[in-house]
Amino acid sequence: MKGKLFSRVLLVAAFLINACDPTPIVTEISSDTVTYDEMIPINNCGNKSESTQIVSRSFSTKVSVTGSFKASYEKIFEGGVSSTYEQYRNTTKTQVLTAAPNTNMEFVLRWSDDVRTGNATVNGKNATYTVNIPVSVAQISSRDLGCDGQPPLSDESDTNGITVTIIGVASGKQYSYFPDKLTAGVRVYSDRDYVYINVPSFLEGKSYIATSNADLFSSDTNFLTFSIDKSAIVYVAHDDRYTNKPSWLNSFQDTGANLEYLWGNSVITLSLYGKEYPKGQVVLGGNVLPGENANHGMYAVVIVEK
Repeated sequence: MKGKLFSRVLLVAAFLINACDPTPIVTEISSDTVTYDEMIPINNCGNKSESTQIVSRSFSTKVSVTGSFKASYEKIFEGGVSSTYEQYRNTTKTQVLTAAPNTNMEFVLRWSDDVRTGNATVNGKNATYTVNIPVSVAQISSRDLGCDGQPPLSDESDTNGITVTIIGVASGKQYSYFPDKLTAGVRVYSDRDYVYINVPSFLEGKSYIATSNADLFSSDTNFLTFSIDKSAIVYVAHDDRYTNKPSWLNSFQDTGANLEYLWGNSVITLSLYGKEYPKGQVVLGGNVLPGENANHGMYAVVIVEK
């Protein structure tokens, strides 16, 4: 009998609280930017097509209520905190990850959140809260672990001693680094079967990055980021069919040499532009100028130790 009476009292109290529709007083105590890394595996072994995964983080709240009538007040506090941060409630950050056919990929994402904490009070009841507002996300690394005991498609360290690490690709596509492998017959892109038919002698056997041809419309200022542990000359092989080159390529010198690959019955020429970089991070822009809609090809990258 006592249990039923207590339940009725709770129901009446909840009704009175909701009927009054009290508004909590929300007081923010702290605001910090928190950065953390997340590893995302995509096992695409045995598949002949790409595997894509979309990773998202959205605005969230967590409210802790203590004392009696906890269940009755919890939703009221959550509503009050959510309303206080209403301008952020639809905030979502998303990263698209793509694993090439027959790869076992491990991606690392770096998230940045705006974390707010504080107190809330209503009708003499107290609660603490935490609000997470996603600010940014970036892919900072990717590697192929290999399938069924087979070595991965790419390695990060070449036999000449230079180490190249792909830090991030704005599109989230897979870019593969091949140390000491550039020669006629190797593939141009990580997502196409095109192969080089002509490689100039000074780049024969050098290290290169197979980009994704799906990124041919990219126009970001900061698109491809990788690091080198020694000074090197970075060559960008850009499709000759583009008459207007992206502005970031202006700082590179046209070498007059070309890479060539076969597309159907057509020979595609990629002009080589070079630039010296010291040890550290290298950032390249997108493939085209903003607004460019010509459907040609993505650039490739060759790295030669100085």
